Amino acid sequence: MPRRIFRHFNALFPVVLVLLFEKTSAQTWTSKNCGTATWLQAITWNGTNLCAVGMNGLVGLSQDKGRTWSLYRAAFLGSNLNAVTWTGSRYIAVGDSGRIVSSPDGVTWTLHANPAGIDSRLTGVCWTGDRAVAVGYQGVIPTSGVLMTSLDGITWTKQADSPKGLKGIARAGNLVIAVGFEGYLASAAPTNLSVWTARNSGITTELEAVAWTGSRFVAVGNLGAILTSADGISWAKQVSGVTELLKSVTWTGSEAIAVGFYGTVLRSRDGVSWRRDLLSTAIWFFGVTWAGDQAFSVGENGMVFTYVPGPASISSRSIRQHDYRTDSPSGIVLNQNRRSLDLHANGAYSVLGKRVSFLSYSPDPAPNRCPPGKYIVRQE
Repeated sequence: MPRRIFRHFNALFPVVLVLLFEKTSAQTWTSKNCGTATWLQAITWNGTNLCAVGMNGLVGLSQDKGRTWSLYRAAFLGSNLNAVTWTGSRYIAVGDSGRIVSSPDGVTWTLHANPAGIDSRLTGVCWTGDRAVAVGYQGVIPTSGVLMTSLDGITWTKQADSPKGLKGIARAGNLVIAVGFEGYLASAAPTNLSVWTARNSGITTELEAVAWTGSRFVAVGNLGAILTSADGISWAKQVSGVTELLKSVTWTGSEAIAVGFYGTVLRSRDGVSWRRDLLSTAIWFFGVTWAGDQAFSVGENGMVFTYVPGPASISSRSIRQHDYRTDSPSGIVLNQNRRSLDLHANGAYSVLGKRVSFLSYSPDPAPNRCPPGKYIVRQE
């Protein structure tokens, strides 16, 4: 039940009673089969549709946030697709036997020439803002990493091989990060993807994927490995609490979600402290993406799991009222150089009739921007 706390009236700071919404630990994962027993390897969201790719060139497309799926074939039978991204105008998927395919709508797919040849296994792809980058490795036992770039997703250029096989790639700001076998990490400027600098990961286990959270990179891999870095140069090992292989990681705007084998799902708001969601499944998860208000993870036997953030709990407190108004397009900045300001929410609620979505919990030292408008914020 809500707890009321009354304080004496202060003429300078009138006391008001407001509802502060605080996130609970509740989480909801639901599952459904998308209409196939084929394993799904990766998933992405283009702002409207979900696109999942998998074994034997299978593509699953959902136009209604995962409620219904249509199945298509994007490559020759026997060619698995391992990764997919959206460029702003087309999907690009990459896979085994050097397969690179693209589609403007997820329905009609075109196979493109791969300068690395059919012996390459492509396992990751991302869009940097002006070009696509695909990574992978040569041979069954990786002897070197493969890296290719394309301005349009159609014509590809092979870059110099990396000394280790590559598995995943991500871009944020002025850095592109690639991860791979034996803890390999490398960074490059998005404007010069022919020059890569190896970074010390401090581990020798395989890294599968990497994502940007808005304040740091998070890389995940074998034996529950999780590494973080604010600058892409210096990396720190974090404690995941699991030993399962972690295959994919994404950022929701408020927390990182990592998924892996045997039904492993981990969540973290800062990339440092992780907690496990206990799912009643031992499915192997291969990919995860955030679709605006819910996460989608794909895995074996055509299964798609959906995570909807749990409901907020409500508590009422007596607080001192402060009004802040701004007409700036970027909004006001809360919790920056002001110890008295506190955001008590991660989610959306109404303040003075305006719906606000905060991006992180307090006390988070990072600035939290709100849309232009008038707000009441809490002072202890």
